[in-house]
Amino acid sequence: MASAGSTEKSRDIEKILNQLEADLAEPPPAHDGLLERLRSHITRPIGLGPLSTKRGISVLLRYAFDSASSTSNRSARRCLSNVLLLVPASRQHLADSEYVGHVVNAMKSEDLMDQLISARILFLCTFVTTFDFEALFEEHHISGIINTTLSRYSEFIGTGPSSSRHGPSSIMAACDEVLKLLYTLIAKHPSSEPLFSSSVTPVLKLFTSFSLASPPLQPPISSLINALSILPLPKQSDNASGFTDLFPESDSHIIVDRLDNILLSTIESSTPSDLDAQISPLIQSLLRIAEVAPANLKTHLQSQLLPSSEDREKVLGTGDSLPMRLLRLTNVPSAPHLMELIPALLFELSDKDPRKLVQNIGYGYAAGYLASQSIKLPEDALSSASDRSRITELPEGEDELEGDIPVNPITGQRLDREAKVEIPEMTDEEKEREAERLFVLFERLRATGVVDVENPVAQAAREGRLEEKA
Repeated sequence: MASAGSTEKSRDIEKILNQLEADLAEPPPAHDGLLERLRSHITRPIGLGPLSTKRGISVLLRYAFDSASSTSNRSARRCLSNVLLLVPASRQHLADSEYVGHVVNAMKSEDLMDQLISARILFLCTFVTTFDFEALFEEHHISGIINTTLSRYSEFIGTGPSSSRHGPSSIMAACDEVLKLLYTLIAKHPSSEPLFSSSVTPVLKLFTSFSLASPPLQPPISSLINALSILPLPKQSDNASGFTDLFPESDSHIIVDRLDNILLSTIESSTPSDLDAQISPLIQSLLRIAEVAPANLKTHLQSQLLPSSEDREKVLGTGDSLPMRLLRLTNVPSAPHLMELIPALLFELSDKDPRKLVQNIGYGYAAGYLASQSIKLPEDALSSASDRSRITELPEGEDELEGDIPVNPITGQRLDREAKVEIPEMTDEEKEREAERLFVLFERLRATGVVDVENPVAQAAREGRLEEKA
């Protein structure tokens, strides 16, 4: 049952809408006062029935894009944006109208508020509608407009606030809306990804130019990271100019260092329920960079994200460094995307070599990922991991080890740091039960396909190394 307040609100909206519709002309006249009064009503979904109909959206569209008054059309666009946000069912009326092209063209405006509102309207219409994405790209050329718009933002930031016609806060707000639209278009229409290659360099420039808040994952940084996680990064083999822009010779570490810092800060501040949503874009961005990074940058990524010799003082995953925190996140059931993305990133940093992955993070963390990807582990992987590991930084005073330290292949901990465990002498019956248990466990492991070696218990029995009781 509607309250008296919502009924009165609906009546006033109907009255305003009737007057706006009655005054429609070519072009519609200025109605700044009426439109502002209407906008004051659009704060909650209750009572918006008259505006959310095909008729209501049509009237708003006429004033938003056909009015000769710049103040009236901007007020109407704000009304339209708010209705689309509060009443999702109204979005299909715009998606079916002939005004989609008008909304796209409004993004070409030099005014940041026009760009912001237009991008927000398009963004909202990509949800809960049967939106014609093909027309958006082929007829209205939305990708080129977004590429150009982001390039302008990066130029504004590059010249500094004092020499720009717009304050940085205005650029940040408009940039955030355009980036959200870009991400959604690629996510919902994957074939469009190559069309946004020109946005890579501006996105990276903006990402390294905007200051970080606390916590750092706030607009537009969060939207820049989302865009970076889905944009087509240039490969070195492409010999594209975008590649040198992405990894300049002078300082190729600034991007990944900022990502790493944000990642660590976000892990420390996130709740278990937020981990997947907040951290996955960061890991995805690092993975995409690792896939195309030149040797020097990949080495830097390895030093930042793979366990160091200091980490191996303990069982891997028990420390507080960034690599140790990442390993722990692979075992968080509430973050299923991270359980896939983090091992994929570490596998990429291990040159996609299962032997190196085991050496880098231990078999305990590597086994699940290798099994899920149907990647078989070489027969000597565990033994070679116990002999040598990828450790390039030695603790102070240990130069004599010359960079290679034996580690436990399962836990990744240095063998010389493992606690000595006193194992009580076993009776013959206990030894027999333990041999049977190991036999069963090893056969189950072989069945996964991760390892392909002969069961050592069966081998010992065949070679006569097991004694039968009399």
